[in-house]
Amino acid sequence: MLRPFHITLDRHAPPGALNLHLRFTNPLSPDERLGWLDLLKTFVDVAQCGALCGSNIAPAQAGCAVVHAHVQGDVAVLELSNTALDPAACTVLLNLCHWAHAQFAPLHSLSLARADLPDLAPAPEAGLVFPGTWGQLGFALTDYELVGQTIAVDIEFESPQSERDRERINTVLGHWFKAANWGGYADELFPPESSTLTVASPPMVDDELGISWYFESYHCSYAVFGGLLNCLARINATDAPIRQVTIGE
Repeated sequence: MLRPFHITLDRHAPPGALNLHLRFTNPLSPDERLGWLDLLKTFVDVAQCGALCGSNIAPAQAGCAVVHAHVQGDVAVLELSNTALDPAACTVLLNLCHWAHAQFAPLHSLSLARADLPDLAPAPEAGLVFPGTWGQLGFALTDYELVGQTIAVDIEFESPQSERDRERINTVLGHWFKAANWGGYADELFPPESSTLTVASPPMVDDELGISWYFESYHCSYAVFGGLLNCLARINATDAPIRQVTIGE
């Protein structure tokens, strides 16, 4: 995918580090600064909720630690340590920056440093690579072939969950959703400028035995649902045991 800003990749970062340095075409206004700060936080949140673990890192072990986050003038910096993320998590980060370039304020250049950086500038005919899905989800999965745009995700718990616990779970799922809705899973068919995951009305229903999220369209890679399953696998392992998840229309 062609990016509308210059990209420099550095594979000499210390193990476990991920360093992002951005330079904008002009100094940011206060509103633009807040937008980019929110963008950086969105990546950290989706990384810490397990969505970007891929197929080789257990979702409960996925995450990162923020060393430094700074947006000021025409520069932004995000420095992370102890990253337990699939290398292709950098695709999601680049997509988010591409989306914010169009929505908040344009970038002049982006520099990304990480020891295990994948090839983020493949041949034009090659598709983007996203983090895979953890193979040991810990719950039953029914995943129907999706032929339309309307999608329901039904999550059934092993035991009743309190309202407070369900609010906490929905907050974690919201981190994945925000990254998806902000272009994080854009691909060649749906570039970041137009990539969205749109909730239906009502967006969800829940009771003590389960939560259902409803989407009226997904203009993004199907890999977005692998990220959701990774997030749910983390919830299942660390928060609320899940009996079954169904993704269908």
